[in-house]
Amino acid sequence: MKKRYALAAAVATCIVALAPLSAHANTLTDILDFNPYNSGSNPVGAFAVGPLSGNLGFNILYGVTATGGGYGYGATFMLTPPQSTGQTIWTETILTAFNGTTSGSTPQSGLVSDANGVLYGTASSGGTAQCTQQPYGPATPYKCGIVYSLTRNSNGIWQSNILYAFQGFYNHLNDGWGPVSSLLVDANGNLYGTTTQGGAANQGAVFELVRQTNGTYIESRLYDFQPVTGNDPIGALIGDGNPVPNALYGTTSGLDPGNPNGAVFRLTRNMIGVTWQYATLYQFGPEDPIGINPVGLHLAEDGSSGLVGVTEFGAQANCGTVFEMEPPPGGSGYWVGRTLYNFTGAPNDGCHPTGVFFNFNNIFGTTAAGGSANKGILYRLDPAQNGGRVETVLHSFTGAPHDGAQPNGGLAIGSSGGMLYGTTYSGGASNLGQAFWVNLP
Repeated sequence: MKKRYALAAAVATCIVALAPLSAHANTLTDILDFNPYNSGSNPVGAFAVGPLSGNLGFNILYGVTATGGGYGYGATFMLTPPQSTGQTIWTETILTAFNGTTSGSTPQSGLVSDANGVLYGTASSGGTAQCTQQPYGPATPYKCGIVYSLTRNSNGIWQSNILYAFQGFYNHLNDGWGPVSSLLVDANGNLYGTTTQGGAANQGAVFELVRQTNGTYIESRLYDFQPVTGNDPIGALIGDGNPVPNALYGTTSGLDPGNPNGAVFRLTRNMIGVTWQYATLYQFGPEDPIGINPVGLHLAEDGSSGLVGVTEFGAQANCGTVFEMEPPPGGSGYWVGRTLYNFTGAPNDGCHPTGVFFNFNNIFGTTAAGGSANKGILYRLDPAQNGGRVETVLHSFTGAPHDGAQPNGGLAIGSSGGMLYGTTYSGGASNLGQAFWVNLP
């Protein structure tokens, strides 16, 4: 299984401007250096934002690390902010440690929260079933992955519960395996996600975990990817509809020969709500002007039915893009894509974006590389007069020992709306990652 920490359609490209690298470079504040001792290390995914704590406007944060945590297979943790003026120290509390087997191993995505404060996540390995990449061959120590929840009891202790253990393709069950993206939770407590492998063609699958009245979950596979429709869906799903999504949107990164460039897809729930219809909205071509290998999507916030996303590679400097796409005129055929911003790489720009986040009409994001030290950047894209976006680099990461590196986990906004929270996979005092916050300009 791949571990990522990280067509025929009408395309238009907008020219954008690049703001100076030093703009707003001092707004980012380090709040934790992950260490190899009692802490988890190498944080992954975006934070789940908890309630405000103290009188400084900070939120409690919940996150995941891919390694460390006691057993060395990752951990879930809570960051509690300073409580009053003059205090600066954030406190890390390890909630659970993955043991490498039944409780999970090597998580590669963050947590999501429901309305009751229950946290949900995936681990790419672990569980009960063994998976092997040799069809029907001897079992290997690699487990198929799990979906888990974290619930805080009346004594303040967090308890981990395994909601589902994937069974895998090679166990004659055609189940998914290897989940690496975060989950989508609806108002009824149902969970939606993807696996990078498994399904009927072993190209990955989209699944739903349906919550039962007794609190247990039953898996329903919504779609099995095929070589002609894409593979390796590493990005999280986004939903459209309430209280349950009527449509799910996602991406395949397309890292295998069957579809090396990726696609954007939609699953639409039928009127009865039992089955889902799959549609490829956009297939990325080998020299696509809007890039290749999409890794993240967001619903457009202008009231349209469009999507905004990022491609990890391709375009002018092979550093990826921020793009948008809309339904085709007349409603049939592939969607129409256009570039909002082309990344140009070090030393003045980022390279390999890892996700997008909207705040009103501004787009925020990070890149895993590029910037002055080629360790990644934090950026903001504002609307430009030509319809594209103008970039401001808010921070250029410089790496260990004083700064983070590889900010590939995504961003989360605080409940007060005044700050963003994020992580870097490496860098910091022990070169095992940092957590940070930054004021929204």
